[in-house]
Amino acid sequence: MTPSEPLVLAHLAVELGLDRGRFMEDFGSARTEDELRSQLLFRDRLMVRSFPSLVLEYHSRIKLIGHDYVVYRKSLAAIERQVH
Repeated sequence: MTPSEPLVLAHLAVELGLDRGRFMEDFGSARTEDELRSQLLFRDRLMVRSFPSLVLEYHSRIKLIGHDYVVYRKSLAAIERQVH
């Protein structure tokens, strides 16, 4: 399943107990489009190019943190190095 496809998202919304019609209406709304554009601009300001990404903001500094899908401790250690 492709997670960016509206029908896939609608199916998942129903599995979560949401109303399918309401979800599709909200998903296609101008408000949702505006929020998506805002999030994409934010991503661009952070210079993030991959999804998903892990970004740490600490003392007004932005740092991209590498992530490991299997061993979370690697990401946690990278975060700890930035804040200590």
